[in-house]
Amino acid sequence: MLKRKGRVITILMVLLLLFTGCSMQTSKEAQQENTSEESSPANKDINTDSEKNEKEVKAPSEELQKKDKGEPVRRLQLALQSIGYDVKEDGIYNTDTTLAVTDLQLQFKELKATGLYDKETSKTLQKLLTTDKGDFKAYKILAKNKDVQKANGGATVLQNPYDQLALVNKQHALPADYIPKDLVTPNVRFPFTEDLPKKQMRQVAATALEKMFAAADKEGLDLFAQSGYRSYERQDSIFASNVNEHGEKAANKFSARPGESEHQTGLTMDVTSLI
Repeated sequence: MLKRKGRVITILMVLLLLFTGCSMQTSKEAQQENTSEESSPANKDINTDSEKNEKEVKAPSEELQKKDKGEPVRRLQLALQSIGYDVKEDGIYNTDTTLAVTDLQLQFKELKATGLYDKETSKTLQKLLTTDKGDFKAYKILAKNKDVQKANGGATVLQNPYDQLALVNKQHALPADYIPKDLVTPNVRFPFTEDLPKKQMRQVAATALEKMFAAADKEGLDLFAQSGYRSYERQDSIFASNVNEHGEKAANKFSARPGESEHQTGLTMDVTSLI
């Protein structure tokens, strides 16, 4: 009788072990199936698409300029990187960012090559990000990190003479071959009638000058535009004349060497109230 009970207990224990083993195996197989489903190609595609959407690059809509800082500048730098420009993503509108924006602007006639990121530049950049780039190429007109060149007087020659905020003086000179592409004659008074180059300014400066003259008129002030754009060759002639009369050392104190005059930028106009 005891032997029979012992056999029954042994059989029950074996059945219990078998049942427990089957349950564990079924749970393990189900876990493997879930893991397999999570790593399936279909799910990978979904995750990849989600990541792409999160990383989609868009041109910022805000207007920006040199020395601006923040998230819009960082997004601009990311967009410039996407079309081939080697700019650092640091959120600072620095010299490299300005050069990239200017190079882009110079490749499209409808854009003003100022280095300022405006609405029209934003639209063009977005098109480059989403459609065929056509003939566009990064650094096609303005090269980055060129060897530093020195002017005759020792000033460093600017790599981006189109930059509206470029500093031009006896330490920073414009290239000898730089001629602004958007010179116009502002609609203001001049003390002479001849159609001379010195009547001209770059479009952005001409517009600002017209506003200033309009404001002066309201205050009863009679202003006259005296001297605007001056070519490298014209400045060379002026400086040489001053050297002949006063000597080079003295002339260099009151006269700009060629390339060192702000008048060559097309952004300067001498103004007088006397005829």
